[in-house]
Amino acid sequence: MEAFINKFVTIKTYIEDEPQECMFEIKTQTLHALLQPESNDVLVKCLYVSIDPIHITRMKVQSSSQSTSVVNISKIIPGNTINGSGLGRVVASKHPDFHKNDIVYGSGSLNWAEYTIVKGGNMLRKVDTLEFPLSYHVGIFG
Repeated sequence: MEAFINKFVTIKTYIEDEPQECMFEIKTQTLHALLQPESNDVLVKCLYVSIDPIHITRMKVQSSSQSTSVVNISKIIPGNTINGSGLGRVVASKHPDFHKNDIVYGSGSLNWAEYTIVKGGNMLRKVDTLEFPLSYHVGIFG
């Protein structure tokens, strides 16, 4: 079984006001990249992640937008990996639509980490990389 030392970003505590660098930390964990044949899971090496205003709301204990939102906003729990949208390269896949070295965009399914296992390939789509820099797919195309 192949394993990776995976670095990921987390918050130390819930954020009250504006986020500061000291409120975040980088942790490591061993990620066992054994994908079960029947799982349809995809292992993605993250290249770019999107840092969006909604992340601030999710990092707070309470905010006005949490109570008025029509969308269920899941909190980011201190110590846990922060998930969001991003762009990555497929390292391994048991999903028939994704193959090693495909470039994919994950809408809410990639973590602020070096590697993410995307269960069932959910919320992933292949990216055409021929015309534009990859970073555009997380910014203006994302």
